[in-house]
Amino acid sequence: YAAYYDELAIKERTILYECFHGAGMSCNPLAIYRYVISSPEFEGWKHVWVVNDKEKIPEQYRFRNDTIFVSRGSTLYLRYLCEVSVLINNNSFPPYFMRKPGQTYLNTWHGTPIKTLAKDLKTGFQEHKNVSRNFYHCTHIISPNSHTTNVLLHGHDIAETFTGIFAETGYPRVDITLCTEETQADALRQKLKIRTDRKTVLYAPTYRGSSLAKSSLETDRILETLTALNQLDANVLFRGHHKTEHELSNLNLDDMLVPSDIDTNELLAIVDVLITDYSSIAIDYLKTGRPIVYYVYDLEQYNAERGLYFPLDRLPGKQCQSLDELVVNTESALTSTQTDPAIDSIATQIFCPHDDGQATKRVVDLIFNGKTDGIHVIPNQKRHSLLFYAGAMIPNGITNSFINLVSNIDQTKYAVTLVIDPNSVGPYPDRLEQLNRLPTGIQILATVGNAVQTLEEKWILASFSVPNQFLSPEKMKIYENAFSREFKRCFGNMSVDTLIVFDGYNRNWLSTFACAPVSPRTFKIVYLHSDMLNEQKTRFPNLEYNFKLYRHFHKLVSVSPSTSKINQKNLNEVLSLGLPETIFTSCRNAFNASDIL
Repeated sequence: YAAYYDELAIKERTILYECFHGAGMSCNPLAIYRYVISSPEFEGWKHVWVVNDKEKIPEQYRFRNDTIFVSRGSTLYLRYLCEVSVLINNNSFPPYFMRKPGQTYLNTWHGTPIKTLAKDLKTGFQEHKNVSRNFYHCTHIISPNSHTTNVLLHGHDIAETFTGIFAETGYPRVDITLCTEETQADALRQKLKIRTDRKTVLYAPTYRGSSLAKSSLETDRILETLTALNQLDANVLFRGHHKTEHELSNLNLDDMLVPSDIDTNELLAIVDVLITDYSSIAIDYLKTGRPIVYYVYDLEQYNAERGLYFPLDRLPGKQCQSLDELVVNTESALTSTQTDPAIDSIATQIFCPHDDGQATKRVVDLIFNGKTDGIHVIPNQKRHSLLFYAGAMIPNGITNSFINLVSNIDQTKYAVTLVIDPNSVGPYPDRLEQLNRLPTGIQILATVGNAVQTLEEKWILASFSVPNQFLSPEKMKIYENAFSREFKRCFGNMSVDTLIVFDGYNRNWLSTFACAPVSPRTFKIVYLHSDMLNEQKTRFPNLEYNFKLYRHFHKLVSVSPSTSKINQKNLNEVLSLGLPETIFTSCRNAFNASDIL
């Protein structure tokens, strides 16, 4: 991937689409694809779809001359990530992905969150890290409503430093539900072999489990529920969450299990009653005005373990906690001829203000033509952005000094982000305790994945660690390029005005910040917490390699004027680094008055 990233040129008029890590063709990317391939404006464009199981490719797209299908992680996939001019994803690309300059990256996400996401989850630690990283690579992110906007920006800790276009456009996928013609609906009913003299009920629950990494499937309960619903005078269909699709295929659900090559929003167009729970499918269905029933038999447990953003009674529809209640309320919904007036008011005012059947057109005009007419674009923040690395949050003097420092920063003037290695913090309760001492408002960005390096760079990085071995200017340039790419991988287009290595010992992060490909106006600082030459001689021999990187920083900050003079003398006179005198300064450790009082 590193070689492709450096060597392959971007091919104009090419689009790559990915849904749920290659699970199939669906959601917002599918709606955009359908619009684009039917538009004369995009004649001659090439389309690349990431689909891992080719059996899930809908027949109408399988043999198109303008569409190519690749598997996620394949060699062809790596090439296209580096070659296409436009990337569209409803989730996240792998941790090694980096958007190239000149590429457009639209992230559509995949629903209005009812259940908690990202840092709002009650379990797990930084499970959203690759999503946050992906967002920083985006040129555009779209949202259906202000609630989703808030969760995506603040829940993923990118609100203060995102530099792309974040727009509330409505959801392209809802256009499919609202704009399906009757002939298309009839064809879908025929494909599903459902009776036209009966109404259709869809049961579409979300996955169970406290997080995506711990999802589970309650097969016995699903079978019991579908058996009871099947006694009604209705067509009963079942659509599970994409994460549980494989397990569902092993159940004997006859014709009730909707084939995976049928898009969910296309399916909703022919549904008369929707049964769900905590899934965003309920929000997609609101604008149809048809009945919704919530089967939430585990409401108290689910809310305690996973968490919900709001009580379900804020949504129109009936809540059921027993199977008997579900059958009664579904039967009532099937026979009712009245529309719940709450549906239209809630849909219009809160959750679906932009879902008018024209969302796809707005998104395409935004991405390809730069048009923002009728679109609410969220303004980017303008505060001075500080990006810190402060180590593994080990309870010690350096960590305490860092917490005291950021506790004294005026957050009305500065946006503070701390990058951490989650594997060095998450498993340790004492380090998590230190992390939790940070003042509110500080963004936490956790790293994910490994550095993307060429074979030559790997060799050069190994050479850098050889004692008393200084790299030639040519080799040093290769070293710097490797860490420049690593900064880009980790932080994308994050807004950064000042880079601060508060922990002055970690060579990897010192290298990453030193070689960061940032604006010439970006200030770089490294803190020196002691007499660094003495530290190198008595405790940390590898600090020798850190000293070689100091020339990339604007300031070397010691903890006192006397220590600064010692470091200046040792680094320049003893080690002959030739660092400018003006680079040395000092700053005494701050105190946190609230802790003392």
